[in-house]
Amino acid sequence: MRRALDRPRIQVDLSERSEQVVALLAMNDEMHDSTGACITLHEGLRLHLYGWERSEHGTALPRLVSGIVERNAEPDWNPHVRWCCRLDEWEDVQR
Repeated sequence: MRRALDRPRIQVDLSERSEQVVALLAMNDEMHDSTGACITLHEGLRLHLYGWERSEHGTALPRLVSGIVERNAEPDWNPHVRWCCRLDEWEDVQR
């Protein structure tokens, strides 16, 4: 990502989504944000994320997103993932 982040954010793979608006987060209860701070995940926690998703042409598109943490409700699809994030804000990042 070429520009500086606007706030501490957690990096995720936005191509790894169980549905259009749910990003997979973690197997464990903790993640580190872009400043190195340890974040303890729990239901209802608001997170600010950054990552990339693939366009239909295979180009990596940078994104800033935010959402609310929830437990993985689809264990059949990704049983190793404990936490997901229901995304509610998307921002395209200019390159």
